[in-house]
Amino acid sequence: MMKIGLPISQYFEQVKIDLLPIAGAVSVRKEKDLDKDFEGKDVLFHANGFINDEFDALINNCRFLKKIQSRAGLLSFDLGPSCRKVGCFHNGYVAKSHILTEGQILKIADKKINNIRKYFKGIISVENLDYHLSGAYEIVCVPEFVDAFVKEFNVYLTLDIGHVEATCSNLSIDIHDYLERMPLSKVIEIHLSRSFLGKDSHELPDEKEYKLLDFVLKKSSANYIILEYYHDADNIIYGNKKLARFLKRKRCL
Repeated sequence: MMKIGLPISQYFEQVKIDLLPIAGAVSVRKEKDLDKDFEGKDVLFHANGFINDEFDALINNCRFLKKIQSRAGLLSFDLGPSCRKVGCFHNGYVAKSHILTEGQILKIADKKINNIRKYFKGIISVENLDYHLSGAYEIVCVPEFVDAFVKEFNVYLTLDIGHVEATCSNLSIDIHDYLERMPLSKVIEIHLSRSFLGKDSHELPDEKEYKLLDFVLKKSSANYIILEYYHDADNIIYGNKKLARFLKRKRCL
């Protein structure tokens, strides 16, 4: 059965009374949040980036990795970007160094994942990124590469449906074909939101996204699902309760 994960955001204190009773996990992105008491909920930690140099400060911090080991059961990070040096723009990464080959990405990942596993013995998962024409998303958004990566390193997939929508919009490809080519059997966590005009805007999902979620649920056995909407407290509560009702109807919760 799945567990809803409640993200730690600026609205967490406002929504936790309503939503912690239906949530089985919390999702954190900052080290300081690992010190909080979440009333027995599973703790999921996500880090942005992975291949880029900025991620090295995290991956080489054994104290931090040991803290994750003691507090979190799942560590996820982006599968990408496709270069070592990146800048940021409002939609994501922009390349600041040459684009790496598939072999170079796998070599870098091998070193980093081995270092993580020295200190963290829990579940490792990689998240699919949302493709943009900025040079930082080549190779890493190709489903066959995602499939090869999770097999090569024996890790799981965090499937972000909003990222899938943005990728397929920006590449003008069929979304169901894209999903069919992804390693859905390795999905352990789902991020649910709605993209807008090829941008990962983290809007509330509507009928389209729920149909995509239903498609994914039939082909995977994910443990966690997270509604990635961060714009106001009332809609966070509304969206998570709607998600819980949907999952109960599907007998997944």
